[in-house]
Amino acid sequence: MKVFVINASPKMARGNTAVILNPFIEGMISAGADVDICYAQKMNIRPCLGCQHCVIKTPGQCVQKDDMDDVFLKYAFADAIVWATPLYVDGPTAQMKVIIDRLVRAAGINPGYEIRDGHQRLKRVITGAPPK
Repeated sequence: MKVFVINASPKMARGNTAVILNPFIEGMISAGADVDICYAQKMNIRPCLGCQHCVIKTPGQCVQKDDMDDVFLKYAFADAIVWATPLYVDGPTAQMKVIIDRLVRAAGINPGYEIRDGHQRLKRVITGAPPK
């Protein structure tokens, strides 16, 4: 099984996100998974231009050539994706948001959205407390 892990903590392997993520990764490796970890902080990924090129002219291909090309490739061939990010003001870090925006746009991938409090938000998968 190929697992693609995106750690979007600005502190990368030194932050609290890694403290939670590392035992999970170790468990996947001990179960035989091939784990590829990407640190968003180290990558050169520019924001989506909103040009619609990836939707209209060359479906699935972004006009920007940056480290996102590697993310698209790893995402496409992974059996499982792990999104790891601290939450900043009701959302992921800027590094993760850029990756999500580019994936949604260029690859037509839906990471799972819901309408919450009148706003479009990423679905909550695991939370420490129920929403208020």
